[in-house]
Amino acid sequence: MKLPWKSTDEAPEPAASTTPVGKGRPTPKRRDAEKRNQRPLVGSKKESKERRRRQREVAYARQRAALEGHGDERYLPVNDRGDHRKYIRNFIDARWSLSEFVMPLFLLIIIAMFVLPYAWSSAPTVARMIPMYAFYIVFIACFLEWVITTRRVNAHLVSRSGGDKSVKRGNGRYVAYRMTTPRRLRQPVPMVKRGEK
Repeated sequence: MKLPWKSTDEAPEPAASTTPVGKGRPTPKRRDAEKRNQRPLVGSKKESKERRRRQREVAYARQRAALEGHGDERYLPVNDRGDHRKYIRNFIDARWSLSEFVMPLFLLIIIAMFVLPYAWSSAPTVARMIPMYAFYIVFIACFLEWVITTRRVNAHLVSRSGGDKSVKRGNGRYVAYRMTTPRRLRQPVPMVKRGEK
């Protein structure tokens, strides 16, 4: 087609021959497609049990990896998640405390309660009182250590969060749990060495 502002006729370029290419197979009948997609409304119990078991194993493996220190923090138990809980763990793991030895000390005191009266037969009442006083002294010392550590942790957390006092909620219980657990048995695994800041 000649346009008025053009002086010569341009021949249109030949269009590439495009013949529709089929999918290479016949369209399946509706009844065949429906048969192929047919599934029971209620799945088999065996398959669902197996699927749940696999999901549980995957979740457990993720949680184990997180507790051992080389997994994603999202898979930690709810009680151990969050920056402030990580700070508490590091704060406690970096220090020595009497509370982490409380279980072995109580075991020794209980053994002493039974052994001392027989070993010290000249004064059995005194021999019975010594372990009892030792028990109370250890208990009071651990309680005071727990209170002081909880107050220090809360003060640090409030200053780190810019004065938000809601970070103090539930920390006392977590501090007590973390302090009374021997270091080797702590979960999540301690990530700092003693004496680190």
